[in-house]
Amino acid sequence: MPTSLTQYKVFLASPDDLLHERILIDEVIKELNLTFGIRNNIHLELLKWETHSAPAISQNHVQGIINEDIGNDYDLFIGLLWKKFGTPTEKANSGTEEEFLNAYDRFKEDHSSLQILFYFKNAPISPTDIDIDQLRKVQEFKSEISKKRNVLYGEYLDEDQLCSFLR
Repeated sequence: MPTSLTQYKVFLASPDDLLHERILIDEVIKELNLTFGIRNNIHLELLKWETHSAPAISQNHVQGIINEDIGNDYDLFIGLLWKKFGTPTEKANSGTEEEFLNAYDRFKEDHSSLQILFYFKNAPISPTDIDIDQLRKVQEFKSEISKKRNVLYGEYLDEDQLCSFLR
């Protein structure tokens, strides 16, 4: 007999320095679907550019392709930053920032339309990986969302802690 299923879409935004976390979050979503989801007739779909955006060409900026492919139809936004802020777009200082601002604008219009979670990795960075400009931009963004946008963000030390928080 058919069962009604409630589907929630989760959008993941981050620069490519957090590739490992992006893979692990996919695993957490699959785990939650098998454990929590089946029991409660809930399915979580993870939206990320790697799986939900197709190769294409843009007249303006590549971020526009991702925005169009992902759309604005998701229930939960998860943003992650660590040592890299990302590549500037036409509308923001990085793709992750633009994706956050899109979610934040939607939240401002309708507080019940989505939930926003933002996490900053608080792990040591190898001296050879330090880019002062990128770190400064991450810190400025962290301060800005906290002070001007009333975002209570989380911090995590490693991938296990992030996965635990998300579960």
